[in-house]
Amino acid sequence: MCEHCGCVGDCTRITPTETSNNNNNALTETCAFCNGRTTYEEWRDVLPIGLLCETCYDDLTVTCSGCGDEGFLKSHMLHDAITDEYFCRSCMREEFSVCNDCGRVVRNNNAYFTGNDDTICEQCLERHYANCSCCGGLYSADTMHYNPITNEHVCKNCRVPYIREHHAQVTNSFYGTSNDGLYLGLELEVDRGQGNNEAVAEQLHDVAGDLVYFQNDGSVETGFEIISNPMTLTYWQDHARKHYKRMSKVLNNCGYASHNTSTCGLHIHASCAGLGEFCEDRYITIGRILAFMQKFEKELFTFSRRSSNNIRTWARFKRYLAAHEEDDMRAAEIVAKYYDDTRYQALNLMNRHTIEFRFNKGTLNVDTITASLELIHAIILFARSYTLKEGVNKLGDFTDFIDIAYTNAEEHGIAYSECLREYAIKRRLYIPLKEQVVNA
Repeated sequence: MCEHCGCVGDCTRITPTETSNNNNNALTETCAFCNGRTTYEEWRDVLPIGLLCETCYDDLTVTCSGCGDEGFLKSHMLHDAITDEYFCRSCMREEFSVCNDCGRVVRNNNAYFTGNDDTICEQCLERHYANCSCCGGLYSADTMHYNPITNEHVCKNCRVPYIREHHAQVTNSFYGTSNDGLYLGLELEVDRGQGNNEAVAEQLHDVAGDLVYFQNDGSVETGFEIISNPMTLTYWQDHARKHYKRMSKVLNNCGYASHNTSTCGLHIHASCAGLGEFCEDRYITIGRILAFMQKFEKELFTFSRRSSNNIRTWARFKRYLAAHEEDDMRAAEIVAKYYDDTRYQALNLMNRHTIEFRFNKGTLNVDTITASLELIHAIILFARSYTLKEGVNKLGDFTDFIDIAYTNAEEHGIAYSECLREYAIKRRLYIPLKEQVVNA
C-alpha cells in the first residue's frame, strides 16, 4: 500500500520528486490547471479535472449553498447571479429550479409553475404574470387579454373569438346603479371596413373592455355588430361615452362606416324592469310609449336619419292605438295582444327582458348616439310620469316635449347633456325659446 495516497500496489498517480524547499522529503505533483508543482499536503483532488494546487482550488471550486459540500468546480455548478450562490446538481434536482424568465435559482417551495409548465420566481410573478379570470391558470400577462374596466386577464385557451355568431348566448353585466331598474343597451352596426373584422374587434375590446361584445349580423354586408352591456344613462355620460369615442376613432381609421350606409342601424334596448314594477304597469308604460310614437311619427322619422324605404324595411311605424287614445288600460290590453307581433318595427316588443327602439340609423358620431340615448330615456321617463290623458295628448309639439324632457329628468335627479337639444335643433325639431319670442 502506498504510504502517501493509500492505493494498493505500485502507485501510478504520483511520482515522488525531491523538492528544493526546506522539506526535502516532501512529495510534489503537477497541478492539472496551472502546471505548477505543489507538495502532497497541499494537493486537492477535484473530479473530473484531477489534482489542483491550493491556489487553483480556491479559484476554481465553490461550496454548494444547498447541501454545504465543498470542492465543486464552478463550471459544473448552477449559479444564482442575483445572490451569487452555487448549487450542485443533486441539490438542483431535489430542491431547486431555475426561473424561466430571469434565470434565477429558486427553491421549489418558493417557485411558481405556469399553465405552460414553466417555473418562475416570486419577483417575476409580481412583475410579469397574472392569473386567468376564467380557468385560474398562471400565464405571462403579455400573452393574455386584459380588461381595463374589470382589471381581469383571460388566457388564450379561455378566450373565445371576439365576433360571435348572431344571437349567441351572452351573460350580461350591468354597469352603473339604477334606482328605478332602467338600463339602456346599444346595438351599433358597422359596415364596409377595410380590415380584418376579428382584428378590429380585438382593438375595440382593448379600448372598451367587456363593456361591449361583438356579433355577426346578416343585415350588414362585410361588417359586424357592436353590442353594449346594459348601463344607466349616467354611466354612459360619465364613462362609456369616452370609450365609444375611442372606438369610433378606431373604426374610422379602419375605414368602417355606419351612417353612410344603407345597411346599418342603431338599436337601443331598454330594460322592462325600468318600465314598471309589475307586468300590468309595464304594459301601461309601453302603451303610452306607443301613443307618443304615433303622435310624433314624423318627428321621430326625421330624428332617425333613415330613408323612407329603409325604415319601412327595418323599423316600420305601426299604429296599434286609436288616435288620441286616453284610456291607459285599453292601451295596455292592446299591447298585451300584439306584444310579439313582429321584430322589424320602430318599437320591437318581441324580446323577453327588453323593449327595442329600432328607428335610429347607425352612426359613429358619439354626440348623435348620446342624443339618441337621451331621447329614448326621455320618452320612457315621460311615459312613466304622465297618463295618456295628462301626457301625450296635452303636448303641443316636439319642442314642448324636449323642454319637458329636460325638466322631468332634472326632477328625477338626472342631468341630460346638451346633445339632445342641439341635435333636435340641427334636425329642425326644436325651436329655442328666444326664436319662439321673435316669431311670436
